[in-house]
Amino acid sequence: MVAYGWSRFDAYGYAGSTYTVKTTVIDPFGQRRICATLLTVTPGTGAGLQCPPNVVTNCGPAGGQYVFYQVGLCNPSYTVTSLPPSGSLFPNGVTKVVADATNPNGVKETCTFNVTVNCGTLVGIAQSGGTNLTLNWNGGGTLQQAATIPGPWITVSNASSPFRVRILGGQGYYRVAQ
Repeated sequence: MVAYGWSRFDAYGYAGSTYTVKTTVIDPFGQRRICATLLTVTPGTGAGLQCPPNVVTNCGPAGGQYVFYQVGLCNPSYTVTSLPPSGSLFPNGVTKVVADATNPNGVKETCTFNVTVNCGTLVGIAQSGGTNLTLNWNGGGTLQQAATIPGPWITVSNASSPFRVRILGGQGYYRVAQ
């Protein structure tokens, strides 16, 4: 039987340091012997850059959405810059975020992820001829209809803007889903 003893530590905080690691060996008769070996901690050369997964969000009142994210970094000798930066107002559609980690020697790592803001909004309803409505929207998306606000929502086949709806009495609801 072999028993090991060590303490967990952050290798980056102790780069270039040497530690004694003690190993206790116990034979089948219970006799113990302690062996010591030296462990030298050297930091990894990479940044350990970790981009977040892709972000998908809906539009906010500003015609886009303020998006906050965090890029992971394992090696503190690197600094991270991201474009667009966290907390920026992202416009409707897909925006590629590029994160760069650079150390003092100019070594650079890059990762990317996408931020998708869905702003497919209904921008116009016009009544025509007393029994028809015309729905206009921008930003793509899929037109859906329901008899009540909670749904169930059903996709309107082959609908594109502008879309003409015949009013048959009663009530109905429409939305544009991304």
